[in-house]
Amino acid sequence: MGTINLFRNAVKNPITTVVLVVVTIVMAVVIYGNIQDMHAATTGYDYCQSLCYLFENICVCYFMAIVFFLVPKFIKDTMKLKEEQELTI
Repeated sequence: MGTINLFRNAVKNPITTVVLVVVTIVMAVVIYGNIQDMHAATTGYDYCQSLCYLFENICVCYFMAIVFFLVPKFIKDTMKLKEEQELTI
């Protein structure tokens, strides 16, 4: 049932879906490039620099997944809590 709702939301918001897919593909290509740079490193400095870039890009993906998936839920919960507080007053 959750998959059906996810598909319906994707169809309702085509621009958001396309942006999310494009960002996901770009980040996957960048991370893959960082891994390839680590494999091709000839010195310890090159390897360390590629590792740092890889870590940085993974963190960017993680935090973007937090603006995109969790923040709307937090906003919705906050609005719901505010409405409940107004009803009790």
